[in-house]
Amino acid sequence: MEFRALKYFLTVAQEENITKAAQILHVTQPTLSRQMMNLEEELGVALFQRGRYQTVLTEEGVIFRQRAQEIVSLVEKTGREFSDQKDEVAGVLSVGSAESKAMWMLPEFLEEFSRRYPRVQFDMCSGCSDDVRDKVDRGLLDVGILTEPYEIARYEHIRFPQKDRWGLLMRRDDALASREGIRMEEMRDLPLIVPKRELLISEIAGWFGDSGSLHPVATYNLLLSSVPLVERGLGYAVCMSGAGSIREGGNTCFVPFVPERAGGSVMIWKKNRPLNRPASLFVRMVREMLEEHADTGESAR
Repeated sequence: MEFRALKYFLTVAQEENITKAAQILHVTQPTLSRQMMNLEEELGVALFQRGRYQTVLTEEGVIFRQRAQEIVSLVEKTGREFSDQKDEVAGVLSVGSAESKAMWMLPEFLEEFSRRYPRVQFDMCSGCSDDVRDKVDRGLLDVGILTEPYEIARYEHIRFPQKDRWGLLMRRDDALASREGIRMEEMRDLPLIVPKRELLISEIAGWFGDSGSLHPVATYNLLLSSVPLVERGLGYAVCMSGAGSIREGGNTCFVPFVPERAGGSVMIWKKNRPLNRPASLFVRMVREMLEEHADTGESAR
């Protein structure tokens, strides 16, 4: 399977038209059509449904597009890493982050890193902790910031000092919005919208002392997707204060749990996988900056 064929496939998938894709790729339409048919023969499945004016992906094509995007991204990322100049740090640093208080420190880290190594570009990605960890596993991200709970046995990691409080994101005009805190027992009868992570769902249910007592009305990947439900009064989103402050707006507010429930964050990278030069220097710099924060007694943002 040729790398060029994958890039051709992704262009056709995006344009949904062989003629337009051929123009973008600067190849003839018959050449591009033949490349796509050869790819389908090699895979043994039909990737496209071909119409007179439109070429759309089949179900198998949608699955293959995801794999093709990952392969192309990895190949291009590897090429950029090996093109770094020996006398100056260059290339791309890929960083993923879950929504948490720790992500507020990330701009500070990136600003300092950019000052030290101005030729390095940043490739940023956000998602839930499971998504970020999965991309680290597959080599699509150099480092990722995850929130508790997490399994870090397979990873090298740096723990961030700040803790993030758990609570509820709710409508600002809700009867509970004026409260300083929400007790666990008060949550039992509330329509909850919870993060879509098995480890988190189990932990949240454990706060009630009964793992079978949690029956959420919805789950979310990123808190952003739950905000419209909260604004319409369909539920209360269980989230961390860091994520809540990002999404808190004119119609919503965050109220913490009492007694306090808090979790931490870590930055991870894969064990036994050498980091590229920008990522290695970034990890070293983050360690140094966190140590400086601790020595000076500065509070985390």
